[in-house]
Amino acid sequence: MKLQLIMQEASGTPGGMVLMLADGNGTVLPGQQAVSIEQQAEAVSTITVKFVVDGHYVRVGPAKIATASDIADMLRCGAGRA
Repeated sequence: MKLQLIMQEASGTPGGMVLMLADGNGTVLPGQQAVSIEQQAEAVSTITVKFVVDGHYVRVGPAKIATASDIADMLRCGAGRA
């Protein structure tokens, strides 16, 4: 999955703009509360997105402990690669 930062109008703030994390089609990921960007000279820029755990758009699911077989399957399928 490819993600992108987009700028859009801030609701409730005339003329205000906000950065939002969106999918590759430009659809904003729901439940975002804040986005911060960290940039340093000669370093990779990073972003941190804070989500609200509201139980609807973002929820804590049942825990699953990954087995060695699960990890091998993820690596074989290329999971986690941009």
